[in-house]
Amino acid sequence: MVSDEVIVFTKTGGSNDDSLVVEEKYVKFQTVRAGANSINFSAPNEIINNIHLFFESFNDLEPLTMNIENSGDIKYYFRGLTDIRKEKDENGYEIYSFTVTLQELQ
Repeated sequence: MVSDEVIVFTKTGGSNDDSLVVEEKYVKFQTVRAGANSINFSAPNEIINNIHLFFESFNDLEPLTMNIENSGDIKYYFRGLTDIRKEKDENGYEIYSFTVTLQELQ
């Protein structure tokens, strides 16, 4: 059973179903347009590198699912990701971030 404070991304295309579990505190959602979402990840370097590595393995339009707080799988297509950016948080600590774009599978 998955904790209610995580988001699970599962790669459903290809020969294996790889999954990534991310704590909700590292994720922010933004709707770009109907059916398209930008997901912003911000976390310490070692965590952001693992998240970025997972999404780097996707091809454009490759299917995946996202399960937010154990609410059930939502199907998406992968659309792309940005490079990792180094920033400072409100307390002056280094934080790393990047954005993934997903298109809801209709």
